[in-house]
Amino acid sequence: QAAIFGVVTALGTFGGAFILALQLFNDEKAAATWFGITAALAGVIGTPLGGSFVDKVLARYGASDGRSSSSGVRGEGVSDSLRHPIIASILPRMNALVAFAMLFIFPTLAMENAAFFLTFLFVGWTLLFATQTGINICAMLSVKKAHRPNALAFISIAAHLFGDVPLPIVLGLIKDKLAPGCKVGADGTFANPEACESQEKGVRATLAIGYCWVLWSLLFFDIARRLSRIEIGKRRSDEMNS
Repeated sequence: QAAIFGVVTALGTFGGAFILALQLFNDEKAAATWFGITAALAGVIGTPLGGSFVDKVLARYGASDGRSSSSGVRGEGVSDSLRHPIIASILPRMNALVAFAMLFIFPTLAMENAAFFLTFLFVGWTLLFATQTGINICAMLSVKKAHRPNALAFISIAAHLFGDVPLPIVLGLIKDKLAPGCKVGADGTFANPEACESQEKGVRATLAIGYCWVLWSLLFFDIARRLSRIEIGKRRSDEMNS
């Protein structure tokens, strides 16, 4: 989650400057407006979309129907025996969402048309936002019910500590290093607009570095899935011994 949060926040911070530096727009206001609309729509559509994916998984375990107090709402009433099987079912879907998201996001590095750039970024962001419900459900189910508030607090702190606090700063420093002409001054304009136009490769390289940071989530989602499979194996072994 930290990897996804960090990149989304960094792009949200510098997105207008990036697409302006890439000469996709000639007007700063238009660049910031369209980039903001793209990000907002992706969040509005992606988050509930992710919730529906998770509900389908929970329905397989009888844990998504809020009308029954025994089943609970979105895993609230899941028994301990089902916690890790549900996690093991959700995490591969989260990995698939991230993988498909990157298939849309990485091609933007070569795009020179604003409409195509924003469309592909919108689809990719929508898929990334769709992972958030699954991440939170997995965090809650990874511990027993009494510790779920702590689990959510921990993952929120981790997301800030390793994601949306340092990454925008780091990515901004990288952009200023690779494309010094594209530094944004106190007046909101580029320090050297003429030089910025010739440093487009540096801006695209900065974007590539930011995009690659999301790939950490693929690794850690899979590690978490493997750990959940280990817990499933332990429980089955205990049941057989008893």
